[in-house]
Amino acid sequence: MLDEYPPILTTEEVARILRLSERTVLKFAREGTIPAMKVGGQFRFSRDKLAEWIERQMAGGEFALWERLPQWHGGVAELLSPECVLTGFSATREEEAFQKMVDAAFRAGRVKDPEELVRLVLIRERQCSTVMRPGVAFPHPRAVGPEVVPEYALVLAISPEGVPFSDAPGDGDVHFIALFAIPSLQLHLKILAALGELFSHEEVQERLLSARSPQEVISHITSYEKEREKDDV
Repeated sequence: MLDEYPPILTTEEVARILRLSERTVLKFAREGTIPAMKVGGQFRFSRDKLAEWIERQMAGGEFALWERLPQWHGGVAELLSPECVLTGFSATREEEAFQKMVDAAFRAGRVKDPEELVRLVLIRERQCSTVMRPGVAFPHPRAVGPEVVPEYALVLAISPEGVPFSDAPGDGDVHFIALFAIPSLQLHLKILAALGELFSHEEVQERLLSARSPQEVISHITSYEKEREKDDV
């Protein structure tokens, strides 16, 4: 399927083939997501192995999802839209919170079947609490089909007064709820890891709690993630 390309490909060529940014290709290569090798300190890619990898991803539906997220570099801010950031959020219990958040994703066009998504989120919550640390919860169904969420849905709710969660430690109130769902298991795990890293920092939580608008929330997250990238270089 890639006969017009040379046997060994550069990052630029792979980015063109996959319709991804070179930065994303390098990230996938470092993570081992796509087959790669180092030659003289630079990543190079076997044309034949890449073709096999593409066929596997297309068969499993993963490649189509990456096509729809062509510029995602692994940051949370890139996946958020203002209509899916709920500041000054309030709910009397977790079920009400999930319903409000899924409704927001539905209005934003991220969800096809909101009733089914709420059902799946509640099933996951009953199996095991998604409160990851005091005051922070990441509700996420383990299996969601494209008929429910075609690409991905991520809604961030920030509640200064807190939402009571039945299995939350301490006073039981959760101030940050990031509900997400995606048909791809691999991307599901990447989003979960990105959220976990972001909300592991108290200074980030303090900034987000004081934000007055969805745009300000996204701006704070963007600034933090850019600073983190500089530190990683």
